[in-house]
Amino acid sequence: MARIYNTFEFVGKLNYGKEPVKLFNYDSGWNKKQLAVSINESQNNGVFIALEGGWSNNKENKILAATKKVLGEESSKIEIPWSERFNQDVVNSIPDFRKTVIDLTIDSEQKEKYGKLRSEIFNLENKDEGTQEDKEKLTSLYNQVKEAVPYRYEFLHTLDAVEFIEKNGEKLKGKKFRAKGNVDVSYWNGKFYTNYKIQSLELVDEETPNKLSAFVDLYFTKDVADKAAFKSEKTITYNTYILGYDGQHKKDVFFPYETVFNGSNYDWENPKHKAHFNILDKFMTVKGKEVYHLPFHVKIVSGAEEKEFSKADLTEEQKMMIELGFNTLDDFKGKRVFGDRVNEVRLLKPEIKDLEDKGNFSSGAVETAFELDDLDYVPAENSTVQKNTKPEETTKTEVFEFNEDDLPF
Repeated sequence: MARIYNTFEFVGKLNYGKEPVKLFNYDSGWNKKQLAVSINESQNNGVFIALEGGWSNNKENKILAATKKVLGEESSKIEIPWSERFNQDVVNSIPDFRKTVIDLTIDSEQKEKYGKLRSEIFNLENKDEGTQEDKEKLTSLYNQVKEAVPYRYEFLHTLDAVEFIEKNGEKLKGKKFRAKGNVDVSYWNGKFYTNYKIQSLELVDEETPNKLSAFVDLYFTKDVADKAAFKSEKTITYNTYILGYDGQHKKDVFFPYETVFNGSNYDWENPKHKAHFNILDKFMTVKGKEVYHLPFHVKIVSGAEEKEFSKADLTEEQKMMIELGFNTLDDFKGKRVFGDRVNEVRLLKPEIKDLEDKGNFSSGAVETAFELDDLDYVPAENSTVQKNTKPEETTKTEVFEFNEDDLPF
């Protein structure tokens, strides 16, 4: 059965502090630049997006990649010299999922033209075999893409994408972007960390709705639900897991990825609110002793949510004035009120459909061949972490040269 990858899509303002990028140097001669920016759905709700890239002062820097399968020619593994990573012919030969894309295209006509060109390229690349005329046509289409969307940048190495944001930080800050990528959980020093690693960052117009959403394949057992806080707070915590690659074990393992139902602001007389609770309760309930899985659409909440003003916020005197008919609830609404800071992955809806080679979830959760013990993360033995030194100036071969005046804003 094919793997379901855990992905996210965030839309909101790009924000960061004084430094959008942090530099780390290590005793081994390895250096790393790490993105430190967030996508904010609202003023008080935002998630940090992850991207980092490194290079060595002591060893030859190169990129290991695999080419696309084009015109019937099979994919092949290649080593790209550091100096060739901006070569457009090389960039065109690598699949999109192996790149980091930053697209600053604003014009809707340009975007539409790009979409049509990409469709034409895809259809041509996927022919079982190609003629010389097809190869020439493909080269022409690649060139047309560069002309159609000159502010779309494709990077073969994440370091160059990080440095692009670092160099153009002031112009990008506060703009609305759509960030897409993979949900990544890691283990270090006794704790689990969730990172949202971007593969693309696309400038969008102000009318695009904000959101912090993800699509995750959740694994769980019959003991998944912790309802201890439901009576008092109307919340349920689910002890769910996701599959992810572990760099220490060098393979896919299970990581805890806790999810919740949060009905603290639900009107329990509202049929839709009650229906949402019932749907989640139904599909998160399994009876067997096995490990099950079910893909879910979720919402990420990281910050303080605005509280809806209600009668509970009134003083006794204000309640009396409403009862006497002198005032309404709206008369006492003051400035915006925010609740406590929370960090939750909230269940929205399950993907109840046949995903073909990824599994048929038309009737809900599907039993897997995993054992209960597989869900327990066991740290790898003799795992080591490189020691940080103070940031200092370092040198590396050829960086991405970019003129700020080339930006479309």
